[in-house]
Amino acid sequence: MSSDRNPHPPTAPQPLVLIVDDEAPMRAALRRLLLSADLAAEAFDCGDALLAAAPWQRGACILLDMKMPGMSGLEVQRELNRLQVELPVIFLTGAGDVPKAVAAMHAGAADFIEKPFDNGHLLERVRQAIASRQQQREQSDERGETRRRLAR
Repeated sequence: MSSDRNPHPPTAPQPLVLIVDDEAPMRAALRRLLLSADLAAEAFDCGDALLAAAPWQRGACILLDMKMPGMSGLEVQRELNRLQVELPVIFLTGAGDVPKAVAAMHAGAADFIEKPFDNGHLLERVRQAIASRQQQREQSDERGETRRRLAR
């Protein structure tokens, strides 16, 4: 269980994408792709490592491999839901499986992308997931502020 951290933390806040994939070359490639698109990235080799680090406050999106030794992507997603982690999850899989894709989407996944994927498409989906989550967060903040004002 390890984490591949950015050796040079970004100076300006960038959305942090959390990568969970058991294959080191895939983690490295995803990290490079995200960094080239001005997104911060932190990579984990398994779901247990992600759950142990619990970087939810810093995270903006999770790229989650479907099939891994130990906890599967669906099991990690179930645990994230149990912990009420509200980050969007984009599943990546090398073995497209319609029932698993349906289960992931029913459990709240933002997307389900098959490997190999088009880098531009993946970046577009990541940015859409981050923007959608930011909009939800702003709406929630506005509702909270409205409640506080009404309570006064």
